[in-house]
Amino acid sequence: VLQLATGVAQVCVVGMPDAEWGQRVVAVYSADRGFSEQRAREAAAQQLSPHQRPKNYVALPHWPESDSGKLNRVHLAEAAAAQLSARDRA
Repeated sequence: VLQLATGVAQVCVVGMPDAEWGQRVVAVYSADRGFSEQRAREAAAQQLSPHQRPKNYVALPHWPESDSGKLNRVHLAEAAAAQLSARDRA
């Protein structure tokens, strides 16, 4: 759904540890300037049921790749977790 939103270049959904649920869904995306987390939430709300929507949204300009050029989901999840943690501290 987010991949189809105007202005989004890439999207990847990852699971993050959650004390209450075990894991929570986090949408990581890169997008054009001006595309905001609010727009991502609105795009998801238009097409997905509440239980299907990601709990968090993280914009990352740099996407880590493996030596073979594939997306490194482990490093992507770590970068997203670091950004979420920084947000929580702010």
